[in-house]
Amino acid sequence: MLRRASASFAAQLWSLVVSLADRMLLVGILIRYWGTDTYGDWATLIAAAGLLSMGEFGLNIYFGNNWQKAHIQGDEEKFQRFISISLATYIILGIALTIITLLIAFVGVPATGLTFKAFETDSVLFLFLVLAGANISRVMRGSISQIYRGRGRFEISILISSLSTVATIILVSTSAIAGGGVVAAAIAYLAADIIFGWGVLLFDLKRRYPHLTFRPVRPTNDELSDIFRLGKWYGLLQGTPVVWLQVPVLMIGSLGLGGIALVSFVVTRTLTNFARQIAEMLARSVGVEAANMLHLDKKAELVGTLSSFGRFASGLSGAIVGGLMIFGASVIFFWTGKPQLFSPWLLFWFLAPSVLVAPAILTKMLFEFGNVPKIIGIVNLLQMFVGLSLGYALAQFYGIPGLVAGLAIGEALAQGVVLPVFCQRHFGLNYLRYLLLCVSIFAVAAIWSGLIAWSILALVGVESLVTFLTGGLLWGMLGFLPVVILAIPGRQRARL
Repeated sequence: MLRRASASFAAQLWSLVVSLADRMLLVGILIRYWGTDTYGDWATLIAAAGLLSMGEFGLNIYFGNNWQKAHIQGDEEKFQRFISISLATYIILGIALTIITLLIAFVGVPATGLTFKAFETDSVLFLFLVLAGANISRVMRGSISQIYRGRGRFEISILISSLSTVATIILVSTSAIAGGGVVAAAIAYLAADIIFGWGVLLFDLKRRYPHLTFRPVRPTNDELSDIFRLGKWYGLLQGTPVVWLQVPVLMIGSLGLGGIALVSFVVTRTLTNFARQIAEMLARSVGVEAANMLHLDKKAELVGTLSSFGRFASGLSGAIVGGLMIFGASVIFFWTGKPQLFSPWLLFWFLAPSVLVAPAILTKMLFEFGNVPKIIGIVNLLQMFVGLSLGYALAQFYGIPGLVAGLAIGEALAQGVVLPVFCQRHFGLNYLRYLLLCVSIFAVAAIWSGLIAWSILALVGVESLVTFLTGGLLWGMLGFLPVVILAIPGRQRARL
C-alpha cells in the first residue's frame, strides 16, 4: 500500500506544481496584465460557469469506486459493464447540462444582478457560454477518467488530467502577455480541454487497455436504482465543494464588493487553499489504497492508519500555517505586485479551520472511496448551510472579512466536529483523545515554524526577490522540513 500511495502522491506532487502555476503564476500574470477590475469580472464569470460542475452529481466517484471494487475482486465482466453504463449515463448528463447552460446564459445571468466593472453585457454572455462549454467537457471526461483508479493506477489519471491544465496555463498566459483579451483566454480554456484533455485520455486508454470497449449501454432498472440511491449522496459530496468555492465569489459580486476587494478575497483564498492542498493530496493518495481495507472488511487496520496519518497531517498543516502567517504579506506582494491585496484577517480566517480539519481529512477520503457517500454528503451540506448563511449575514456588517469568518466557522463545525462523530461510530476510533494529540502536534509545529519564519524575516528581510527566495529556502530547511520529518510515524519514516 505504501508503494502505491507513494506513486500516487508523487503524481499529485506534479499536479501540485501544475496547480501552483495555474492558481498563482497564471493569476499573477492576469492581474498584472489585465488589472484588478477585469480580473475581478473574469473571476466572477469563472465562478458562475464553475457551478455547472455540480451537475456531475459525483458519478465519477461512484463509477470509480465500482471499477476499483470489481478489479480487486477479479470481475472483468462487471468492470466492462460499468464502463458501458457510465458512458450512457454521461451522454444524458451532457445533454442536460447543455440545456441548463443555455437557460442560464439567456435567462439566469441577466437576472442575477451581478455587477461587472469591465465587461459589456454581450461579452458576458459569450464568455459564459465558452467557459461553460469547457466545464461541461471536463465533466464529461469523468465518464472514463476513473478507469485508471479502478485498475490500481490512480497516478496515471492525475498525470493525464494535468496536461489540459498545463496547456491552459501556457495558452492563456501567452495570450495575456501578448495583449490578448478575455475572449482569447476563454477560447483557450475550451480548446485546451478538448485537445489535451479528451485527446490524450482516449489515446492512452486505448493504448494501455486495448481489451476494453467504449460502447454505451442502457443501465438496467436495478443499476439505475443503485445509481440514484448512491448518486444523490455523491452529488452532495461533489456538488457542495463547488458551491463552497464559487458561491462566495458570486455573493461578493451581488453585494457590490467587487474590484480590488474581490481580487483580495480570490488571491488570499487561492494561496491558503494551495497551502492546505498538500495535506489533502496526501490523504487522497492514502485513502484510495486504504479503501481496499474497507472493501475487504479490515476495519481494525484502519484505526492504526487513521491515527498515524492524522498526526502527520496535523504536523504538516501546522508547519504550513505557521510559516504562511508570517510570510503571507510578502508572498502576495511578490506574487501579484500589489501589496494592497493582503489582508491579515482574511489570511487568518482562511487558515483557522485547519487545526480541526487536518485530523479528520483521511476519514473523509475513506468515506468517499469506501462507497459511504451519505456521511460526507450530510457533513458537506451542513458546512454549506452554516458557512454560507452565516458568512452572508456577517458580510452585511463586516464586509469580506465577515464573510470569510462565517465560512471558517461552518467548515470547522462540519469537518472538525460533526465528521469525527461519524468517524468514531463507524470505525471505533477514540476520537477525543486522538484529536487532543493532533491539536497539540499542530500547535507545536505552527509555533516552531512561525518562530523560524519570524527570525528569518528579522535577520534576512524580504525587501527584494532574492532575499525573499533566500528566506523561503531557509524556512523550508529549518522551519518546515524538521517538523515534517518528525511528524511522520517512525515505522513509515524508516520505510520511506
